[in-house]
Amino acid sequence: MPSGCPASTSAGKWTSPPTDERIEHVEATMAEMDERIGQTVAAITELQTHIAEVGYVQERAQQTAAAVANLQQQRPPAQVPSGPSRQHQDVEMAAASRQLRKMETKPPTFEGDIDGVKLNSFIFH
Repeated sequence: MPSGCPASTSAGKWTSPPTDERIEHVEATMAEMDERIGQTVAAITELQTHIAEVGYVQERAQQTAAAVANLQQQRPPAQVPSGPSRQHQDVEMAAASRQLRKMETKPPTFEGDIDGVKLNSFIFH
């Protein structure tokens, strides 16, 4: 006897439920299976949509990587100057045998006022 089917005993013998009850049980089982199949179809459809989205993103990533590689091949590598920087390069003087080195300078700071105007701006500090 399948599980879920109601059965009764009479004097130690198993008796089948009436035919109408069995038909109702089969119909209920079929309705439940139909609902679960519908849910499965919906889940598979959603999964296929997600797979398509992932494929699109993967394709765009490959296109972007190819575009970046193409740009890198077109652009020559930057030339890095070798040797001392121009700021610290020694300068030869024609009139003397000494060599002077360029030094970095800072912009002047203004203390007080200029032409009677007090300069409080951060630019002048």
